[in-house]
Amino acid sequence: MSNKEEVRDMKNLEELTKERRKHVESCEKNNDNSHTIIAGMYSDPSHFIYELLQNADDAGASEVIFNLRRKSLKFQHNGEKLFDFDDVKSITAINASAKKDDVNAIGTFGAGFKSVFAITETPSIHSSDFHFEIVDFIVPEIVEPLNNEEKHGTVICLPFNHPDITPDKAYEQISNRLQKLESESLLFLRNIKKIQWSTESDKGHYLAEIKEDKASLISRVNEQDSTRDYLIFKKTIESTKLNIVVAYSLNTDDGDTVVPVHDAKLFVFFPTEVQTGLKFLVHAPYKTTPGRETIPFDDDQNQIITNELSMLIAESIQSIKNKGLLDVDFLTLLPIDSEKTHSLYSSAFQKVKDTLKINPLLPTNNKGWITAQNAILAREKKLTDLLKQKDCLYLFEKKYWLDTDITRDRMPALREYLMDELEVSEKTLEGFCQGIDKDFIKEKSDNWLVKFYANITDNTALHHVLLKRPIIRVENGTYICPENDSGKVQVYLPTRGRSRFKTVKRSIAKNKKARIFLEKLGITKPDDVAEIREFIVKKYHKECLEVTKNKYIDDLNRVLEIWSHSNKYRKIEVADLLKQSQFARCINQSKSISYQKPAEVYFCENNRLLSWFEGNLDDDIYFLQVGIQLTENSRKFLESLGVRYDLKMSGTDYINVHFHGSHERSVNGFNPKFDIHGLDFCLENITAEKSVFLWSALLKHTNKLKGYTEMTRNLNNTYNKSEEKTSRAMDALHESSWLYDKDGKLIVKPIDQITLDDMSNDYQKENDDSEKLVKVLGLKLDKVAKFEEETGLKVVDNEEYEEFKEWKRVHSDADGNTEESVWTPETDLDDVIIIEDQSESPRHRQEDLSGQDTNSEIKDTDNEKSGKERGNDGNSDKPKDSKAIGDCGEELAYRHLVKKYPKNKVVWLNKNGNAGKGYDFVIRKNDEDITYFEVKSKTDEVPQLFQISGTQWNWATELHNSNRGNMYTILLVSNVGKGNKESPIIVKEIKNPVALWKAGKLYADPINIKL
Repeated sequence: MSNKEEVRDMKNLEELTKERRKHVESCEKNNDNSHTIIAGMYSDPSHFIYELLQNADDAGASEVIFNLRRKSLKFQHNGEKLFDFDDVKSITAINASAKKDDVNAIGTFGAGFKSVFAITETPSIHSSDFHFEIVDFIVPEIVEPLNNEEKHGTVICLPFNHPDITPDKAYEQISNRLQKLESESLLFLRNIKKIQWSTESDKGHYLAEIKEDKASLISRVNEQDSTRDYLIFKKTIESTKLNIVVAYSLNTDDGDTVVPVHDAKLFVFFPTEVQTGLKFLVHAPYKTTPGRETIPFDDDQNQIITNELSMLIAESIQSIKNKGLLDVDFLTLLPIDSEKTHSLYSSAFQKVKDTLKINPLLPTNNKGWITAQNAILAREKKLTDLLKQKDCLYLFEKKYWLDTDITRDRMPALREYLMDELEVSEKTLEGFCQGIDKDFIKEKSDNWLVKFYANITDNTALHHVLLKRPIIRVENGTYICPENDSGKVQVYLPTRGRSRFKTVKRSIAKNKKARIFLEKLGITKPDDVAEIREFIVKKYHKECLEVTKNKYIDDLNRVLEIWSHSNKYRKIEVADLLKQSQFARCINQSKSISYQKPAEVYFCENNRLLSWFEGNLDDDIYFLQVGIQLTENSRKFLESLGVRYDLKMSGTDYINVHFHGSHERSVNGFNPKFDIHGLDFCLENITAEKSVFLWSALLKHTNKLKGYTEMTRNLNNTYNKSEEKTSRAMDALHESSWLYDKDGKLIVKPIDQITLDDMSNDYQKENDDSEKLVKVLGLKLDKVAKFEEETGLKVVDNEEYEEFKEWKRVHSDADGNTEESVWTPETDLDDVIIIEDQSESPRHRQEDLSGQDTNSEIKDTDNEKSGKERGNDGNSDKPKDSKAIGDCGEELAYRHLVKKYPKNKVVWLNKNGNAGKGYDFVIRKNDEDITYFEVKSKTDEVPQLFQISGTQWNWATELHNSNRGNMYTILLVSNVGKGNKESPIIVKEIKNPVALWKAGKLYADPINIKL
């Protein structure tokens, strides 16, 4: 600079100083301290270090020095650009940077520098011919130059004289920052490559050595060095000429491998507070907030930068591959977590996904790379050993397995990403085994089969799949499944000599590992039972058997020989093999020979059976015709198969069926479909001999003739017993005359008018089964017949008696017979007023209610009649009145419940003919019981004694004991018959009466006990 220019600059500086002082005075006068705000813009006071580095980098400095002492910090750099007057003017102002037109400059020169005021009040700058300190944030004042240090660059001195921070505190914070400087900034700065620092006790430096796309960061503290290596990828944004950078951390201990960077921050030349979620470093010249710690990513220019940076990340994958560094560990460093929502991460996620889908960048099991479209994952490593490229193309139409290090345990996130985002399919051993067919297996060598067997020997869960796949190569070179369709082993281990059995190929079976697998599948050397299974049973499973009599006799004798020499367990095994086959040679009523299942066939030596079916030409009546003389042993054998001496019964199975959301089951073994083979023909052609045979057959099946089933329609399996039903056989017996008298004549009268004494003595009468049969069939008991004979009266059943009472009532009314009038309500039910008493039941003190008559003599606690049916309402001694009052109370209760539960179903049991359940109403929601109501009615509001039946109290107790007591409620209806304004109908819910009784809030008298 010439002397003339120097004089001019000094004069301008003096003018600037005066101008700034006036500004400060004006601010003080107007209480304006806005120019001081910039000093507190950063969360960390020592952040100014990065601002000094930024200014030095913009000045072209390659090296900087921090010299820290207890009372001050001196910063020096070798930047070629020294201060001129415009720089002085800018650095002492705010938002007046001399760099504002330079798009490659890091920041706004002047604004960032103000951060030094967090630790000092009077920073001084020595650069070129300018030597000044800044006071009051914006006023430059000339000071004496230093000892020629400024001639070689720029020096900034920061005395620790800020009133809000002590020199010691400032020294401590700056010392910590210098020793832990995030030196990765050297990767992204344009010029600075070395940072030296020293304190009163330590010294060190940060050095960046960058060669092409590799960089080493060397950090030294007191002669102790540490090095971090990086792989650098750069790109210039054409529209702005700004650089973006992706830096992957390298481990060079044993060859280069890319390793993750944890808690990586986004760099805008220097670290920001933005956590990218990435596992590598990225730098981009984003616009930042004034404090330069956060970034407005929705800014238009920043969105362009984000897109360009994401593209660079995706493009770097191919470069990594070219350098031989693309392995599965590298893939885990990429943005593959779809749940992270940061705009930069999401953008990079999509760009990487698009790149991996169409480019061969996924590492394969054979050290190559492939696109996602041609890749498959193996859940088990064994698959990749067994199936090569040709196999994969045949089975899965894919070429290569991905690297087997991609496991659910080691790399679950990458595995999930490949399957969910890149749509790479996963194959399993089980899926492979299920897809094995003959075309695949025939191409495999014996050695491959041995290897395959060895790999799945311990995977017993797969054995059930393989039993139905053609994985066994037999001696003739064909392939079969270990089991047939019936689940029986159909192949065997080879024997010493030749065998007519299908045996595993010897060269395979002799391998020790293969043999272990074959034995685990249940494949053994053939035995006698195997002979039956393979060479006899199979012939008797066809619809049209072509087995000659002589061949059948040979088979029968061979089976009989094996069975006879077997222990009891093997005998059962032999019988089970033959039971489901058509192994019984037989003849039907038309003299036609056929083969049937043993259980369908009768022994022909049973004369009673022959008599039973005499004349019946139905085609389904078969008698044994084996063609050999039966011995005691052969009879036992045929019996074990199911050949019958007794009549065949159908519908003897226990009912347990589901239909249309319902479930019906038997009670005590009753089945409405129970029937007897040939019964209809027998009844149409009945004889005394057939009748006696039928009677003896029925003695063993009395529980099948008449009984109950249970049905449920809800999920909690609450079953409701049906009305008593009769079976098909029972209906046929009632519709026919089939019993004979002592004279051998058919008794032609209703069965309920026949007694045992009327019947022939050929019938079994003197045992328990006969008594049961008499009751089930409905025969008249001998003692009833004797009573009618002696008294001249007729005994009728309940149904007939009820019909008689109804007939009597109708005829009494018609004859004008005026009995006592029955109670009727005073108010029409459609006009009554119903209110609900919601007051809590008080603790009941003991009081004497003995004067009230409950008419409560209980003869049987299983009697389900409620108090209202027994005259215990406390209002009338006449049963008719009590029943009328009870019926009216239930009608009022029904109307109240329907109104209270409009969205639920109210079931009125007595009205539906389903009494005796221990409650009168049930509320159902979605076909599930939620509340039970037992109604008690009275004609006034005076406390009364009501009778609770045993069933009602037992049901309430059962619910209480299972913590469901509040589901049972006594609904007390008072003022029944009235319902006007003066005496409205009052309903009160008494929930969980058992709990109230135990708590003393419900009085009970008397207690009835059945002994």
